[in-house]
Amino acid sequence: MESQSLCYSSRPMENTRSPRFHRYEGGLVLFLAMFLCIIVACAPADSDRRMILITIDSMRTDRLVAYGASTSVMPRLDQMAAGGIVLTEAWTPAPLSMPALTGMLTGRVPSAAGVVDDEGSILSGDTPRLATRLLAGGWATGMFVNAPFIDENSGLYEGFRRVVNPAAASQTRSLAAPALFAEALEFLELHRKVPTFAWIHLHDTHYPYLGGGEPGTVEERYDAALATADGALATFLDGLSDHGLMTDAWIVVTADHGEALGDQGERTHGQTLSPSVLHVPLVVQAPGNGKARRLDQPVSLLDLAPTLADLAGLAPATMGGPLDGRSQAALLRTGEGPEDPDRPLYSESYIPFFSYHLPPLRQIRRGGVSRTAIAGEDGVPAAPDLGPEPYLVLDEQERAALMAAASDTSALLTAQRFGEALTSMSRWPAAARMTPMAGRMEAAIRRGQGRPDEAVVALRRLAIAAGPCADLWSSLATLEDELGRPSADAWQHAASNAGTRIDFKLKLARHLLMEGHPDAAIPAARAAASGQAASATLDFALGRIFLDSGQPEEAQRLLASAATLSPGSSATYRTLARAALATDSPEGALILLEEAQRIDPQDRLVEKEMGDLHAQAGRLPEARAAWRKSLPDKVREPGATLTIAEQFLHLGLYDEAALEVDNVRVSVPDDPQAYYIMGQVALARSDPEHADEELLAALRTGGEQPAIYYGLAQSSLMKDDEAGALAYLEKVFAANEPALRSALQAQLFLTAGHEFPAVRAAVERYLAGAAPPAAPTPAADKATP
Repeated sequence: MESQSLCYSSRPMENTRSPRFHRYEGGLVLFLAMFLCIIVACAPADSDRRMILITIDSMRTDRLVAYGASTSVMPRLDQMAAGGIVLTEAWTPAPLSMPALTGMLTGRVPSAAGVVDDEGSILSGDTPRLATRLLAGGWATGMFVNAPFIDENSGLYEGFRRVVNPAAASQTRSLAAPALFAEALEFLELHRKVPTFAWIHLHDTHYPYLGGGEPGTVEERYDAALATADGALATFLDGLSDHGLMTDAWIVVTADHGEALGDQGERTHGQTLSPSVLHVPLVVQAPGNGKARRLDQPVSLLDLAPTLADLAGLAPATMGGPLDGRSQAALLRTGEGPEDPDRPLYSESYIPFFSYHLPPLRQIRRGGVSRTAIAGEDGVPAAPDLGPEPYLVLDEQERAALMAAASDTSALLTAQRFGEALTSMSRWPAAARMTPMAGRMEAAIRRGQGRPDEAVVALRRLAIAAGPCADLWSSLATLEDELGRPSADAWQHAASNAGTRIDFKLKLARHLLMEGHPDAAIPAARAAASGQAASATLDFALGRIFLDSGQPEEAQRLLASAATLSPGSSATYRTLARAALATDSPEGALILLEEAQRIDPQDRLVEKEMGDLHAQAGRLPEARAAWRKSLPDKVREPGATLTIAEQFLHLGLYDEAALEVDNVRVSVPDDPQAYYIMGQVALARSDPEHADEELLAALRTGGEQPAIYYGLAQSSLMKDDEAGALAYLEKVFAANEPALRSALQAQLFLTAGHEFPAVRAAVERYLAGAAPPAAPTPAADKATP
């Protein structure tokens, strides 16, 4: 991976690192050099100074007067439309959020950019990104989203200097739209003296429409969620005006896709290419509020990236790769553009493939008429290799019947009427009962009935019978992950049948590592990256794998590259801090954590890592304070103090761990977690009698847990009680938890096992049964249902 040529800038947007970060720059080791500065050139003099893109999830056109509604659900957006520019024929490239947003921010057809689903898809490293081009052109770039599927792994963080995503697991912010808009307004005010691009995505309006407040009918909740979003939008627009940030701003409001609400038998989106999910509002307010216009030229959301680049004074051709969208800057500025009423607009959905192994939906819309798209015609790209060809073939009537039956089953499942849901599935077409959606629904039903073992068996049986179906195997693997069971074998099958998709291959590598097979994990990670262009997503994923495999130097190289490409990701910086610590650079680790903290003050995991660092340096009060700040609000006492005790325990600070437990026992003398922690402390101090006392008390008060039996097995060996150790280990083997399996491989059971031959033999037999899975044989890959 070649390092980029980097340069400094004196722009305020780039001069926001902590002073401590700058003081350390002269002595940074190589892994810091890659991201000490970002390429920043002077912004073109003729660019508009501010661009704000607001995407509202699942927003239909028929809720706005501007698009023909008799009454408006969103009066403020309609007010903006009445005085601004309304593009009446705007169409999304995909009826699913991640693919649609990818197309919007890159100008590429989503599948051509490597994104075909909300989760798991990885944006190709050689795809042009609007934010990256703007950042390199001297713009401050910020993204403000509240969607769980947009994270470091999505590829959309790249190019954004400021990232706010309250839906990320490490966050404590409010998920509500008003809070998100407030963060965006603060960012725009902070960077008011430099060209600024802000993207805000509201997920509140996505099913199940949590922004809609009180329960009601589906449409009532949907309309209420849109109304709530409109209220937050109104406050934001008023704030822009009050701060003097609106006069020189382009403001674009659109949707990633619409919502079916029963059209063509679909309740939400993704399974059809109907106008209700593809036709989206697109309302633009020009700097100075411009002239109100209604423009009827057909446009695609793929046009947004080149259009915004053009409005910024940056030629779309300089975005760094081929584009499928066209710049509509002239159309927005003057109301005049190329007359092309027959322009073909392409849309696609791969959800039918992932759900039912049906052929993907690919459509061309021209002159108001839609038809099936054919690769090579009208610029339609070739379909990506997603694995073996679809094996379920249905005509339109059969397909509609299946969607209706699946919708009924899903409704029963949501209502927890599990028996009726299982009966409903029996009415599906026989072939459809061999699909990923069928497997996921049956597994959910059996889990809902309290029968998780049957759920696993049913999914595995189906995956074997269906043959080379990566998505069935990934469904099985995900279920095993949720149940805390080994899943590398299922991920191996998924990866072997995934075509060019690398997400399953990376998950295989991580699960091999989690299950104690680092020697197999590294080749799997390298295989996943083979032939792929560098990207923050890929480098971050690989960096974590190498770090957890005990190769921190290689991890540093990859993570530093990820930080350069995605400077607004606090997760990348805190992971780099772990790598620095692993190479005995605590000062470098502290500086990286301070930088992560500056990037995102509300990233709880930064506080956790900061606490670990303080504790290892002997700064115990600071460690306690940081750990407490890292805990979610819902963690109350004594859980908070016991969590701190566990942190001390993991760092080998046993006296401090015991002190925290003693503080808890003053008020809660019989807590199972406290017993378990003290049992671990006693084991670390080679005191098996005390360990037995504490761990047996943990069993008595907290119930049977494999980790407790594992501790009792260790204690038995300390007392030379091989028979007792074997009895406890049998319970550990039965649980088959990945973390304990890794511990068995690394701990004294194998390193000191020559003194206990029966224990050694039992552990080796168990580990042999959990060996790295072999790739499926060609014969198995060719199996048919």
